[in-house]
Amino acid sequence: MTPRWSPPPHSLLRRSELRRRGVHPRRLASDEFTQVIPGFWTPTAQPAPLYAIAQRLQHVVCPEAVISHVSAAEILGLPLPQGQRYECLRVLHVSLPPAARRRIGRRVHVHRRRPSEVRVVLGVRLSATLPMLCDLALQLSPLELVQVCDATVGPDAPWPRASLAELRELARTSAPRPGLAAVRTALGSARERVESPKETELRLLLLARGFAEPKINSAVQVVDSHDERRGFRLDLSYREPRIAIEYDGDGHRTDRRQWLRDRRKDALLRGTEWEVVRVTQQDLRDPADLVARLDQLGAPRAGPLPLAA
Repeated sequence: MTPRWSPPPHSLLRRSELRRRGVHPRRLASDEFTQVIPGFWTPTAQPAPLYAIAQRLQHVVCPEAVISHVSAAEILGLPLPQGQRYECLRVLHVSLPPAARRRIGRRVHVHRRRPSEVRVVLGVRLSATLPMLCDLALQLSPLELVQVCDATVGPDAPWPRASLAELRELARTSAPRPGLAAVRTALGSARERVESPKETELRLLLLARGFAEPKINSAVQVVDSHDERRGFRLDLSYREPRIAIEYDGDGHRTDRRQWLRDRRKDALLRGTEWEVVRVTQQDLRDPADLVARLDQLGAPRAGPLPLAA
């Protein structure tokens, strides 16, 4: 008996191709496959990536569609809460002019508006940065929006990367639109050089608790026991007094090599009169001990600050 053909993982195939391969309509209607856009199916267990679905939508199904909202942010690699990611939503957000079609299948959310400027990434037309941020402001919390803004101007930001000053000026001079006020506030709190959403959350927590603004990913050099210079970057830090604040994700505890590197880094920093404070997710949930520790070490205070700079 000829074995039953199965589609490659992460593939996106037309119905005609699946039928030619012997896939019965009953299989297409089962949980084995998901129709993600009209005329195209993907294996449910190992689905096609979002950018591939977006490409096929624009090239074949609806050329006038512009990928927008959280879908644009995800294709750009910006941080989103798990519940807003495609693997959870299974919905692709697009913007279409008012005169265009109103529906593109049940897994495509159509936003009725005339798309403004666009950017092309991985062969996909996405909303430009400021319109995308305004859309996200209607879907994300204030903290999540600042995290996205930090990533948009950070060292790993998608190219072409606008500077924070350029984005602030663009938001300041743009005509009013839904979400713009929240974006202006978030950009006021955003900073360049941020490398992770947890660094953003920790920095904003320190500011909300009245500490002075820490330096972000600043470089320090120390001399080890062999009189060799070693360079490190500190997630957050105060130079006076010397306090390094490092956020430890799960990998810092479960990866033995990372754990050993962290211990070596701590020892070298403490040997040059730096105090090292390691912060975990538990500290972000309940910061009382963290705040007390920083106060004990003499971390500089600046009084409560508003979210916007």
